[in-house]
Amino acid sequence: MSDIDPVHASAAELARAIQGRTLSPVEAVDALLGRIDRLEPKLQAFTEVFAADARLAAEGADRAIRSGHAVGAGPPGPRGPRRPPPTDPPPGLTLGGVPRPPPPPAQLPDPG
Repeated sequence: MSDIDPVHASAAELARAIQGRTLSPVEAVDALLGRIDRLEPKLQAFTEVFAADARLAAEGADRAIRSGHAVGAGPPGPRGPRRPPPTDPPPGLTLGGVPRPPPPPAQLPDPG
């Protein structure tokens, strides 16, 4: 059992405790679900709690850790700003890559 309280620990503290095997994912999820069970009737903060799914995921992570597999978010991705998606598609294409008809010819005002 861990010496940290999963209910009041940060995500980083939980990750360190799980990596160090002083806390299992199942213990963390059970503590957090227990807190939800105790406080939800008063707070009414959740529209739905997927307790069975959370417990199943925690059990899977626990089995993976005990088998020696690395679990977690993994290394961060590349740094730097991401380019926003193009706002105008290239001529002849839509954003989905489907051909589009060419624009109508420019209409000039009637001089007469």
